[in-house]
Amino acid sequence: MLNRFSWKENDVYFVPVTDSVSTVVQLLKKPYIIMFNIFLENSISAWDEVKLQDIQEFRVIRVLNSAVKLTA
Repeated sequence: MLNRFSWKENDVYFVPVTDSVSTVVQLLKKPYIIMFNIFLENSISAWDEVKLQDIQEFRVIRVLNSAVKLTA
């Protein structure tokens, strides 16, 4: 059973790009997210030293409700 996704502004999530690489997204005012220009291995230790204020913003994207339901 899928957990219900609750949109909370400023929450940060790791999103898989490939099987071995993830990026970071931050929720903005619904339905927008911001992607950051960082791609790292899918391991917690790779992300330990990451500070979002030091990373360049990559793109702001409008997210469809169906996409949120699929990833939640």
